[in-house]
Amino acid sequence: MNFTRDTTDSWTYAGNGTWRQADNGNAAWKHEFVCGVACNQIMGTASISAINNNSSAPSLTMGFNTSTVANTAISGMAFNQSSASYLPIVVQLCTTPAAGYNYVTTMETTSYTGNATFIGDNGGTVGGGSVGAQAYMTTQFWR
Repeated sequence: MNFTRDTTDSWTYAGNGTWRQADNGNAAWKHEFVCGVACNQIMGTASISAINNNSSAPSLTMGFNTSTVANTAISGMAFNQSSASYLPIVVQLCTTPAAGYNYVTTMETTSYTGNATFIGDNGGTVGGGSVGAQAYMTTQFWR
């Protein structure tokens, strides 16, 4: 199992349907691996809290061997329509990798041209008005 977390406090993106690796390519959102033979399955999960500011509708999906193309046949796609609060967006991926080099990414976009705000670790503190949050990604192999 591989687990990574994003320690960036927060970031914004106005993708308007253009997918990119989360947090502008932050390495925490890409898990790379080599299969000596075809693996049975890999499952990935990612969670990032975001707010729908500026009518942006922040969206997430996970990519397999891509950081720019959504494939809903192997990954869910989810968004936050709330402009009142940060809500976690959770997506999963399940696929069967071929032998050789492969990678899984978490990707983000927005539905409109407005900036969405995504939360990494929100400063890493709870209290004094700060809400605890931690964006993460996991991948695990099944035999």
